[in-house]
Amino acid sequence: MMSDTPHIYCWSPSFVPKPSDWGSNIDVCGFFFLDGAANYQPPQKFTDFLNNGNPPIYIGFGSVVGYNPHKLFKIVRDALEITGRRAVVSDSLATDDIELPANIFRCRPCPYEWLFQRVDSVCHHGGAGTTAAGLRAGLPTIVVAFFGDQFFWGDRVEQIGAGPGCLSGDNLNTRDLVNAIQFISNPKVKENAQRIAAQIETENGCAGALRAFHKHLPLDQMHSDLESTYAACCRIPKYNFKVSWPVAQVLLKAQLITEDELSP
Repeated sequence: MMSDTPHIYCWSPSFVPKPSDWGSNIDVCGFFFLDGAANYQPPQKFTDFLNNGNPPIYIGFGSVVGYNPHKLFKIVRDALEITGRRAVVSDSLATDDIELPANIFRCRPCPYEWLFQRVDSVCHHGGAGTTAAGLRAGLPTIVVAFFGDQFFWGDRVEQIGAGPGCLSGDNLNTRDLVNAIQFISNPKVKENAQRIAAQIETENGCAGALRAFHKHLPLDQMHSDLESTYAACCRIPKYNFKVSWPVAQVLLKAQLITEDELSP
């Protein structure tokens, strides 16, 4: 039965708590993070931009800007000019044929865990991984959602007070983006983002997922009745034995059983 099947959800229980009507077969273990910043070497121009001025906002919408990046970039550029903000923008948003003003730096792909320590806020499409990385860094967050679960994560960001209401990428305009940037400038929003970051810091999603995985293993069904080095993976109904595949191979080779006598 699917209702009894163990499930592991890899998001922070501090960000989206486990609903009270979910059973004991469901675990919310925490975000998974891949820390790959140790070997990252930023271009000198990138370092110079980050160091020469107030901390910028990161703006990137992943691959979803492909349908009209020029229109989206114009909205971003105008909103930054109105708010007087500096920004690091993803290269999918600021394509090579776009001339950049001095307050905008085009960023090639780099580890979020490195970049997000050097900006003061983020504006992105609301992908689960990007949302997690921004909150882990304690950054006020603007979500401009385009489809799918992005709207859900954007709503959650608003509900914890770490950002404004979720914006629609299809209907984005300069006025709404300006209002959102002004919203995340409120110190209270930064405080809320740092609060969730402190909670995420106490979690270990990978370790939690492993604990949940092992907790739900049907150990009584996995013990091999013959030579228990390996877990049982098949049955021999004729003898009512559970055996591992290495044991099954030995029995088959010795012609003590046939393949037809093995069942999952």
